[in-house]
Amino acid sequence: MKNISHNILRFRRAILLISFLLTAASAYFMKDLEVDPDVFNYLPDDDPAAALFNEIGLTYGGNYIAMIGIRTDDVFTYEVLEQIRTLTD
Repeated sequence: MKNISHNILRFRRAILLISFLLTAASAYFMKDLEVDPDVFNYLPDDDPAAALFNEIGLTYGGNYIAMIGIRTDDVFTYEVLEQIRTLTD
């Protein structure tokens, strides 16, 4: 352990310079990053779930937001949780 701390102190300028260069290089290339939030762009074209999703979007004019509400007194009963699982599937 003493040897590691001795080497860190001995090569502190080189370690700081390398850290700075790696950070600067990362920051430079970060400007080219793009985010694609559409997860279906990553699925293969022959995936049946993706094909159904795209078909629904074309039929109904969009498919980015869906909301289903369930009215119940207690959401943590077996029957309600089973309904939620069935709707999710």
